[in-house]
Amino acid sequence: MKSEEYLNEIRKSEGLKRAILEKIAIGGKTIVFHLVTDLTYRKEDEDHARKVSQNYVPAGYTAEVGIVKAVPSAEGVRATVADILKKRFPAAAAFLSLADIEATVDGAGGRFMLSLGEEERERFAAGEGLNVLSEELSHRFCGVW
Repeated sequence: MKSEEYLNEIRKSEGLKRAILEKIAIGGKTIVFHLVTDLTYRKEDEDHARKVSQNYVPAGYTAEVGIVKAVPSAEGVRATVADILKKRFPAAAAFLSLADIEATVDGAGGRFMLSLGEEERERFAAGEGLNVLSEELSHRFCGVW
């Protein structure tokens, strides 16, 4: 997948080693790659991202980058987990409230825990629900979840 290749190249830069691609915007002959990092980045990181991005645009187009530093809060992660559950796993979400979701944020990403009943826990784990949640969080927040 090209997005994985792109991010692997972007992440070779120290300030972008956990960056995520938030969106790509096209305006005329300019394509802007919007990146989010939870680390302090420098001009060298931005230059690196621009150079890498240029390799992923069609001939005749110019690549630009927009980088935002954003560090998630535990409360924001909890709300995002609840939202993902509601959209992807409505049966599990029906038995959960925000109070049943715990989240911690650390320097490498973070962790989340769900308080589910035994029956819901078995169904959720069997259906790879935790892996899906982790993957979704990794697309929305920097680091490993």
